[in-house]
Amino acid sequence: MSHEKRNRPKTSKYKKSGAKSEFFNGSLLGILPFFIEMLLEQKRLKKDYPDAYREALKISKDTAKEVTMLIALFNVVVRKDSREDAYAFVRGIFQKVAVHSMTAFYQIDELVQCEGDPIENFTKFNVAWFAAMQEPGRS
Repeated sequence: MSHEKRNRPKTSKYKKSGAKSEFFNGSLLGILPFFIEMLLEQKRLKKDYPDAYREALKISKDTAKEVTMLIALFNVVVRKDSREDAYAFVRGIFQKVAVHSMTAFYQIDELVQCEGDPIENFTKFNVAWFAAMQEPGRS
């Protein structure tokens, strides 16, 4: 091994873009072990933490599935890289999805059309929304 290769800082396998990363071997077949690990980790989480899974199911079946998937994703990436790299990887996914989901989630178009300042409307919306969730009989 050359001197330059030994002294090069280790880079995360997940910092590279998607299917081109070392981890996925640049092919769809290379991503198969990742998905298998994800499925096995989701199964393990449900088995090891049944109470947490039941609580998530109380919210909705989709929520339980998505939360389990995200935790499994994080755990699989931690096994391959560091905790910091796993956090950065999952955070990057959230940031990319948020661009599309947050406008629908917070009804930004409607808030802009409301009378008054959109930021104040956003604040009022959040206060009312969280207050409604705390009312008895709501989940």
